[in-house]
Amino acid sequence: MRQKAVEEKQRLAGVTAGISGEWSAIGPQPIQAYGTAYSGRVWGIAVHPRNSNVAYIGTDGGGVWKTTNGGTNWAPLTDSQANINILDLALAPSAPDTVFAATSGGGILKSTDAGGTWTTSLPSSGGYVYSVAVHPTNASIVLAGGCDQINRSADGGNTWSVTLTVQGSCWGLQQVVFDPTNGSVAYAAMADGLHRSTDGGLTWSLAGGIGLPSGPFSWVTVAIAPSSPNILYLALKGSDMHLIGFYRSVKRHHLDAYRCSRERRRNVLGMVPARASDESESDLCGLALFEHVHRRREHLGKER
Repeated sequence: MRQKAVEEKQRLAGVTAGISGEWSAIGPQPIQAYGTAYSGRVWGIAVHPRNSNVAYIGTDGGGVWKTTNGGTNWAPLTDSQANINILDLALAPSAPDTVFAATSGGGILKSTDAGGTWTTSLPSSGGYVYSVAVHPTNASIVLAGGCDQINRSADGGNTWSVTLTVQGSCWGLQQVVFDPTNGSVAYAAMADGLHRSTDGGLTWSLAGGIGLPSGPFSWVTVAIAPSSPNILYLALKGSDMHLIGFYRSVKRHHLDAYRCSRERRRNVLGMVPARASDESESDLCGLALFEHVHRRREHLGKER
């Protein structure tokens, strides 16, 4: 299996080189089987806050991988785990060797030695965990999004309590995030919209605003630019599974007005789906990418 992956990486090197100017594939690459590429989806990206050469990715069916040289080489970390369907990753900013990996059906994998060994934590909502976030200064406080609930732990994932429940599709929850400069502030993207907490995830309120459509939504994702954490970015999909638009809070320190991008359903990679039926899935993957691109491109959070 490993040899097939290496051979496929070499085969795809020439193909991906011609895709758009700023983008290049850095692996791990999918393998070809029965005429189809498998195990290529990346759902989570986490970069070490003090060493940008160290990064982790979570793959759908391929587990957690780690690079220590800026993406040139990758090593698998979770091949021996019972569940390696990773949906999200988070490092503890105050203790970055502590890694949390949300899985599809296996709870949360936790490592305190940079991925060397793992234990399993099961939130109150069950094994399906779609997102995980860690307090910026206290590695013991963890938020996890499972189906239509937000779970909170104050002891590093040993025990959990449900602090928010929103009825709706499990896929409505895309993520939960902490404000990187204020651990009291957190956001949860749920089926009915964006929820905000000002007490570290203990209680929540629905954050509406001028310019935002009302739910329910089939998919919601939120991003915070580290350089300007008071400015939010949202991406919303309607009940028809199509992208409604990208939204940006208009003013610093204000969450009551938003501006919508009119470039709807545009794939940021400039790639066109292979068939018409791919449109919904293309939008879905685009929203997952939206979060991670804007986390890294901090200048997008600055006032224009």
